[in-house]
Amino acid sequence: MSSIASATSQAMPITVLSGFIGAGKTTLYHQLLERLNDKTIAVVVEDKTELEAEADFLLAGMGFESSSTQANADDEGNVYRSSMSKLRDKVVELAQTGRFDGLLVEAHGASDPLLIAEQLSDQQGESLSLADIAVVDTTATVVDAVTFLTDYQAGTSLKAVDDSFDGDDERKVTDVLIEQVEFADVIVISKADLVDADSLGRLTAILEALNTGAQVIAANNGAADPSLLFATGSFDFARAQQAAGWLQEMRGKPVRTSVEHCLSSFKFEARRPLHPAKFAKVLQSIQSFGKLLRSKGYFWLATREQYAGQWSQAGGVARFGVGGVFWSAIPEENWPKDPTYLASIKDAWQEPFGDKRQELVFIGQNLDQEGLLEALESCLLSADETERGIEYWVELEDPFPPWHIPHSHD
Repeated sequence: MSSIASATSQAMPITVLSGFIGAGKTTLYHQLLERLNDKTIAVVVEDKTELEAEADFLLAGMGFESSSTQANADDEGNVYRSSMSKLRDKVVELAQTGRFDGLLVEAHGASDPLLIAEQLSDQQGESLSLADIAVVDTTATVVDAVTFLTDYQAGTSLKAVDDSFDGDDERKVTDVLIEQVEFADVIVISKADLVDADSLGRLTAILEALNTGAQVIAANNGAADPSLLFATGSFDFARAQQAAGWLQEMRGKPVRTSVEHCLSSFKFEARRPLHPAKFAKVLQSIQSFGKLLRSKGYFWLATREQYAGQWSQAGGVARFGVGGVFWSAIPEENWPKDPTYLASIKDAWQEPFGDKRQELVFIGQNLDQEGLLEALESCLLSADETERGIEYWVELEDPFPPWHIPHSHD
């Protein structure tokens, strides 16, 4: 009995296939379906546009009967289109027919697979448990071997790539790429036959560093082993949320680095506040310390001593702002009551400043680790400045823009 057949004895396995525009998702799934010709696989293609109320799905039957109002047919059997808002309903509808051995959801090129996985997770209060009939089994992301690193570093806006994108969507192409890579169980490098072995090896090493838990495979001419993408049993929502390389490094779990490709990672930690003007200068020149691929974490400015600043950089895109309020600035009676959460607060606690700290992770190529750590250390207040206290701290030069300060800790 095949793995797909056994998996569907309880619930239909769902593979969510993500990848930016032009990465090769459609070519890959065509090849997969050809190699799974003894199985009946339904494909749901996420439609970026909201369709008319009576035509939310473009149905292509091959004998499939639907009570929906007739809609335009796709040119393939068992291929359906759905807007994101109707995706869950469509999956339930298909699973309840009992006709399919598996389901593949092809995400739109700019979609975040985390949001799709949430759509297909159980929701309390429903009479039907989706997990009884269909379950997200694998999240796979397709990256283009030829263009991924260039697009990742460019920082191009989505609207510059395609003016049909929502005008309110301020994301960059880099944002989409990192969302898709960091949430995947499997990363498929498409067009691997179009790059040389060294380029392929470098890209593989980078992807393994960005997502420490994903299996990275190369696909020539869109061909990949179906057993690596269907009914793998590899998806776990909590694990997927924790798979990012920067988060693993922050938690003390080494990132998969590569000496051959000069790929390394490290963490900066400190328990003294930062001088804002000095820290801003380091951030402005941070790429001078090597090719930063990913950096992320929290920082503590002396002038904003209650608040955790948040730093996030991927490729050519970097952002900073307020991340929240330190627990040490909140009365203990207002802390969460959950024992696990309380334990995490106490694990991060260190007198005299409680949980206030610097915690930044850096992943990149040819990084000057010693130089960057030294530069960051020089931004910390001296022991004497630290002892002078808040009255002194708030008078320091602070070139950071104003933060929208939350009224309470989330």
